Amino acid sequence: MRLGRYLLAAVALLLCCATAVHAAVLGIDYGSEYVKVSIVAPGRTPISIVINEISKRKSTAAVAFTGGDRWLAEEAMNYNARYPERVFTRLRDLLGKDTSVDSFADYLAKYRLPYKVVRDAARGTARIVSETGDEYAVEELVAMIMQYAMKIGEGMGKGQIKVRAQLSSPIFIANRRGRGRGRAAFPNVFPRSSSD
Repeated sequence: MRLGRYLLAAVALLLCCATAVHAAVLGIDYGSEYVKVSIVAPGRTPISIVINEISKRKSTAAVAFTGGDRWLAEEAMNYNARYPERVFTRLRDLLGKDTSVDSFADYLAKYRLPYKVVRDAARGTARIVSETGDEYAVEELVAMIMQYAMKIGEGMGKGQIKVRAQLSSPIFIANRRGRGRGRAAFPNVFPRSSSD
């Protein structure tokens, strides 16, 4: 009798929980130069590539600050010809990198970034200095790009996206850089610590 009640309660609980899920999943491919966004949703083609506001499948991974305004992606790249020091690109490669190693200096020499990169005194990672002298952690700038990618994805997803994001890193990314990417995407989940 007692077993029957538990079994009936378990079946009732399963029936309550077994509802159809009509959610979409947003995928963000964040590269060093471009960001691509896709949606996997029921009732669509298996993977839908999201197009940005100028009907391109890939958006430039760039942030620019000019005249007190922040510009992202293609709009940021509009300033690159006239004001290259105001456009921050190749941020993925700077995430969580230790600035005291020789490979960091080699990276800066190889790509000749037009903006100023300084060392974060507390963490030893890179910080970007804008033309006004404001310093930004690389994670902050990457978070701006991730928010942009999520915004254009949610626009195409038409409210179906329930899972905000799932991060995965290739095996060649060190733990420190992976935590930097996590802090960029989920700043409330990955608090900053002095050990990073």
